[in-house]
Amino acid sequence: MWAGTRRLLLLTVPSPALVVSKGLNNPDKLALADNPHGSVRKLMADCESAAVDHLLAGGGGPVWNADDFAELADRVRADLGDTLTDLLGGVARALVLWRKVSKKVKGTTSLAVLPSLNDVQGQLGDLVCDGFVTRTGVSRVDDLHRYLRGVEYRLTKLPENPRRDQVNMAKVEQMRQAVHTVVGTLPAGRSADADVVELRWMLEEYRISLFAQELRTAYPVSDKRIMKAVEAVRAGRS
Repeated sequence: MWAGTRRLLLLTVPSPALVVSKGLNNPDKLALADNPHGSVRKLMADCESAAVDHLLAGGGGPVWNADDFAELADRVRADLGDTLTDLLGGVARALVLWRKVSKKVKGTTSLAVLPSLNDVQGQLGDLVCDGFVTRTGVSRVDDLHRYLRGVEYRLTKLPENPRRDQVNMAKVEQMRQAVHTVVGTLPAGRSADADVVELRWMLEEYRISLFAQELRTAYPVSDKRIMKAVEAVRAGRS
């Protein structure tokens, strides 16, 4: 229902993307041009979808009749341009940092850190990919930037103690497997629920706690807290 309402809003509300694009400064335009979507047009569509999701959430979620939808569409129409403008600034910052850390990964050739680099590449591909803005959500764009900074911190410290990094990497993988296992048991549609989505972000916060403590986590996180959240999802799987 959520995806259907979002789609109807995107079809009903005139897109402000062209006007917003013209108002971007040159650094942001350059940053947005280098994206994993393959084109600026696709990235803009992803950002617009995320902006509509944000406004839809602020409006109380999906509606169930024509009158309520008309009212919702009016609210989205009024705020979509400003929401998209603010969002693009955050996305541009994230893409600049994504490109920076990606180049650093590719420029490192030491075999001693290869397992860690492979892990980082997997994380980067999960954080910034085609459709990542909608998947991340407007409210988490700043967190996304912090996670990418966490990768940058990790890469800086990696040569000092590759073994320590790999021990921490094994801890993350253990938690990742626990999350993957429980998500795989859920019925169709359950994976979009807030408690399940939060498991993914808990893993990112866990990485911050292990690899970039200087940045601080958004909330207390540990392997025990992740497993408690996993068990709660398992208990409420239906």
